[in-house]
Amino acid sequence: QILNKKVYLPNSLYPKTHNLNQNQIMIGFNVMDKNLGNIGKVEFVNDSKLQSLILVKNEEKEFYIPFHEKFIKEIDVDNKIVNVNVPDELININ
Repeated sequence: QILNKKVYLPNSLYPKTHNLNQNQIMIGFNVMDKNLGNIGKVEFVNDSKLQSLILVKNEEKEFYIPFHEKFIKEIDVDNKIVNVNVPDELININ
């Protein structure tokens, strides 16, 4: 009797990250490096290439961080923070 029926849940039980696109949810998030602190904000996520890249911009410059577990340690959706661990060379490459 319940096969192929719609199920309704209250918003409190619905997963917060369900069907969220990384391009949409991370824009505007603060990027916090383990050693350097706040290094900027996410301006754009380019996932049109084989390796997705996060464009980070601060008052001085903009740079890309590969969207890879080696660099991206945690995405805190509730506090809008992307915790990273990137070498200085990656930030100063441009």
